[in-house]
Amino acid sequence: MRFLLASVLLSASFFCPADSVHLLDGTVYKNCRIIYTTESETVIEYSDPASPSIRRELSLKTTDIYKIQQSTEEEIEAEKLEKLLRRAPTAEKEAVVKTIGMTEDFLKRYPESIHGRKLRNLLPSAQAALKEIEIKEQAQESQKEGVEKERNGQTSAPVVTPEDQDRYRFDMDAQKIYKSMMEFVKQKKEVKALQMFSLLEKMQGASCFPKARVTAIKLIGILETRWQDQTSALTASREGMERKADRLSGAKKTKALQFIREQRGRERADYQKRRESARENGYRWFNPPDNNLVALENAWSFAQQERKRLAQQAKEKTSHAGKASALIHEFWNAIDGAELSEAQEALTTLKSMGNSVVPIEYTTPMSEKLVLLKRENSQRLALERADSARKAQEQKAEARKKASEESRKRALEEQKKRLESFRDSREKEAAEAQQQKQERLEKIRARALKQTGAASPASTPATAAESGFSEADRERAITSAH
Repeated sequence: MRFLLASVLLSASFFCPADSVHLLDGTVYKNCRIIYTTESETVIEYSDPASPSIRRELSLKTTDIYKIQQSTEEEIEAEKLEKLLRRAPTAEKEAVVKTIGMTEDFLKRYPESIHGRKLRNLLPSAQAALKEIEIKEQAQESQKEGVEKERNGQTSAPVVTPEDQDRYRFDMDAQKIYKSMMEFVKQKKEVKALQMFSLLEKMQGASCFPKARVTAIKLIGILETRWQDQTSALTASREGMERKADRLSGAKKTKALQFIREQRGRERADYQKRRESARENGYRWFNPPDNNLVALENAWSFAQQERKRLAQQAKEKTSHAGKASALIHEFWNAIDGAELSEAQEALTTLKSMGNSVVPIEYTTPMSEKLVLLKRENSQRLALERADSARKAQEQKAEARKKASEESRKRALEEQKKRLESFRDSREKEAAEAQQQKQERLEKIRARALKQTGAASPASTPATAAESGFSEADRERAITSAH
């Protein structure tokens, strides 16, 4: 067999286009071409997986090649469109518009293509990406117009700042989805509109959700009627087939019934694939094929359940639908006003509503902001307390210094008073002693005069002389007596 494969390869012309080369070990080289081949060697040119624009050559053993599979024009085009659709969210607007147009054209040309399901699943994401680009362009245009009007002195609507975009991203994202939903409603694409509503159901707290729910209930009613009619018609057709099969006999009957069972199995498998594909994209809705009874029955049943569920949900007064937007504004207003307790209360209420009302990806930045402000507030309070303590210590030190100074002054004043009192008392004592001395001297003089006053003036000198008591002796006697 290997020699036969080699001979087939040898018969291939140089630069033969090939979509993929499969080796015996399971390795597959896609988008390659055969440069040349011999009985022992085959050289191919393939696209580098890391850089598709780079082409590389590779030499392979011919005996290692299992098969060379060439793709049809349809398969090549579908693969190219799949790559372009996956790149749409990061591509430029012109590229996205071109990709969407090419995809829609492909689906028209190949309505029964097996690749159509994957492209149909990827197309809404590309359309949503285009819508987001257009919304951004409109916002930029509005901002430019606002700046221009301000320059010309004209009043303009408030420009949404980057900070507001971060703060109120929940409402803005919900509004984008709601606008896409309403666009599909205008285009009478009920399933696509409900797919957008499936995304919006994960953001039930948005202000636009109650309006979207009313619209969704109406759309489900339309689909429910349509799928009911299609299911009834297809059921009648299948029952007719079964009756015809029952009228057959022998091997023909067995074969006909086997075909019906296999058809049912294929329909069930196709339904499962479509449902899983929708779930992978975050949707709960998909378009059932007109000839798939299993898909139609399940879609009809699902529509009935959803209409009842949404109608009951709309009646509940305790529902949080549409209430989160106001709380988000309340939270950020409290943050701007430094009312952290009010912000915490608003955030706690938001989180208590559940992840289906406000997804955690929107409350996480709010929690982080609140934690940051609390930390900054704690640090500020700690610094204020430290500053207050330092000032209190300085005041105490100043008070102690002042008290010590006043105490020292009082001590000096008391000492001065004691010195003055002591000096006054000493002076007083000295004055009294001097006075007493003077009084004693006066008394002595008086006694002396009295003693000498009894003698006559003529005899006094003689008596004194006779007695030998001179005037100097008398003075000394007075001093000695003192």
